[in-house]
Amino acid sequence: MRLTEDMQRVVREQALGFVATVRADGTPALSPKGTTSVWDDEHLVFLHIHSEGTMANLATNPHVEVNVVDPIRRKGYRFAGHAETLSQGARFEEVLGRFERERGTDRRAVKAAVLIEVTAAHEVISPAYDDRSSEAAIAQRFFAHHRRLYDAAFTAGGGSQEVAWRDGYEISTDRRRLDLDVVHGFLRGAYWSRGVPRDVVERAMEHSLCFGLYAPGGEQVGFARVVTDRAAIAYLADIFVLPVYRGRGLGVWLIETVLAHPDLQGLRRFELATDDAHALYARFGFAPFRQPERQLVIERVDDELYGQRA
Repeated sequence: MRLTEDMQRVVREQALGFVATVRADGTPALSPKGTTSVWDDEHLVFLHIHSEGTMANLATNPHVEVNVVDPIRRKGYRFAGHAETLSQGARFEEVLGRFERERGTDRRAVKAAVLIEVTAAHEVISPAYDDRSSEAAIAQRFFAHHRRLYDAAFTAGGGSQEVAWRDGYEISTDRRRLDLDVVHGFLRGAYWSRGVPRDVVERAMEHSLCFGLYAPGGEQVGFARVVTDRAAIAYLADIFVLPVYRGRGLGVWLIETVLAHPDLQGLRRFELATDDAHALYARFGFAPFRQPERQLVIERVDDELYGQRA
């Protein structure tokens, strides 16, 4: 059979195939091959560098299956075919030459090449698509998942910046993803920050623990920030969900995610201010000050601060 353009694209992009063979005793064997590639529109190829088990299996049974899947899009292909081992001759040298040119492979490390004549191929699609999620939504979700894993393993302090996802929506504390236009665009019209200048919002975000809420397509649709010393005190500010996305429980989820953040646990005081959402925040334990007579504040109204700059 002939490999379609999309089949070839997936194999070339991923360069990692999981090769299934059969041992002499009939038991299955599966081995990842990071040299999996397209040879032509009818053949796949991989190199034998440290694949003694796979090569022994192919010597007794040349039937093989190769799965190549994009872990972000959660789509790929399953290829079945017949394997031919090359360890010398003009074709082997041709394979070595191509890998040397295209991937910088050291030919001295290659013991053999396996050329697979593909006889059947089937598309592999994750059940994640069963709810009719778009490819963009699935990709956003699993890109975030893999970035969380990377951050946890390699970011200083071992902390992941990605916080939560649900039904294709995502909440992230990665400040690099925040859309200042969206945040400022909402806050300059909000009753608590009317007319606030863009540079003030930018500075506030820079010095806060920020939570961005993102729709399945990746656009920012909500925001919250916490001013905190991460030890004793925190102040929840500027929390919103854009009007068109309200009524889906996203605001409640955003509050839950903020309050569950590991840097905001065990605080002596967690404050906020609201004109009209007392009942909502009461669900999360927020209440009036026990001794309001002890609370003092220096407070300036928006017109005093931003009236000339709006």
